[in-house]
Amino acid sequence: MMIPLVYLGPHRPGILSLSFHDRRKDEGGLQTAQLHAKRKNQPKKTVLLGLVVAQDGSSVACRNIKNHHVHAENAIVCTICNRTEPNANKVLECMQCHQCHHFSCKKIVGNAVRKWKEKEYFCSATCKEIQVGRTHPDSPTVMSEVRKVLDAVHNMQEENAKTRNYLEKAINELEKSQEYLCSKFDKMNGDISKLSSNQRVLKKDVDYVHEENVSLKVAVEDLEIEVDRLKRSTIANNAIILGIPALQNEQLGDILNQICCALDHNLPGGAVLELSRLRDPRKEQKYPPIRVVFADVKYKEQLFEKKKSLGTLLTAKLGQSFHGVNTKVIIRDEMTSHGLALLREVRDVQEELKLQFVWPGRDGVVLTRKCQGAKIQKVRKRSDIRNLTQGKSTQLSSFDDTPPRPREKRPLSTSSPNASSIVEPTPKKVM
Repeated sequence: MMIPLVYLGPHRPGILSLSFHDRRKDEGGLQTAQLHAKRKNQPKKTVLLGLVVAQDGSSVACRNIKNHHVHAENAIVCTICNRTEPNANKVLECMQCHQCHHFSCKKIVGNAVRKWKEKEYFCSATCKEIQVGRTHPDSPTVMSEVRKVLDAVHNMQEENAKTRNYLEKAINELEKSQEYLCSKFDKMNGDISKLSSNQRVLKKDVDYVHEENVSLKVAVEDLEIEVDRLKRSTIANNAIILGIPALQNEQLGDILNQICCALDHNLPGGAVLELSRLRDPRKEQKYPPIRVVFADVKYKEQLFEKKKSLGTLLTAKLGQSFHGVNTKVIIRDEMTSHGLALLREVRDVQEELKLQFVWPGRDGVVLTRKCQGAKIQKVRKRSDIRNLTQGKSTQLSSFDDTPPRPREKRPLSTSSPNASSIVEPTPKKVM
């Protein structure tokens, strides 16, 4: 005869129903059966939970669904030592799963036994939590909160997984980008090294070209000086007279004789080959210079010596034709194009260099002086102008020349190539 089996064990979450299968009875009267369950996530099939054993003639409580034998309902079995205990006062029974434990197995002795009997006993914290959840009125709320916490934890785990994947991808991209940048940096470093090398080579070439340019400039200046010397040799007998106003029906020979008379100088016959005014066709001039071509350079030098010994000569001293004209008569060499260009360049930097006097000297040299009584410096070529701008002194000309007085600067472009564009020399004697 098969006795009915009743499962009195703990409640299993997620189980819809329990049932017994394959019930058997052996010759000793022991009854066995398989305990199956239907779960919420698998409602169409049963799952084996364990094997239960019962004694014939009494109802059975299935207290353990795994390894422990389940005995008859009235039997007391200690689940620690697995021994049957006929005296209920010697065991503690769990309020939730109804498992029994000897006081001795739990090492409870003396007065502690009475205290343990007076309070509710739970074999584990799980049983206590289940019992509290069943009896406490707020247990559904607690379980709901627990489920919310679990869901939040689950969501956080998913977010962490997503974040981890994103970070891994980002790190991979950063590594690729870093590798790319490193390769580009290495390439740029190589290009910079090449540029540095090319720059050094180019600097050497530039230095070489600069040296060649300096040498070429020196050679060109030497050639200019030589060409200027040859040109001056062709006009060595020429002189320029400045400060004589042009008159109607004037006779230049008479004007020259009046100048010689004022200088107490007699020119022999045939000493002058040509006399002419140098007029600018672009505009009308009141004082066009007079060019005198002597037959020999000695006649020019004699006239220069007389003018130098006299000092300042006023135009009014030349006769009644020039009465009331107080301009100064200046006699100098005819200048070449190179000399005029040098004079123009020096006048361009005169204000910058604070030069008080700038005037043409003999032999194509331009003379400068910072102030009255200062040292006279000569400019024969363009390198001398650079030396002036750099504060280097040029050598004084071997000849003596009278320094000019300061007056308002007039550009060379306002007169003909040999017109007066310089200041008048300092007078030594007024006649």
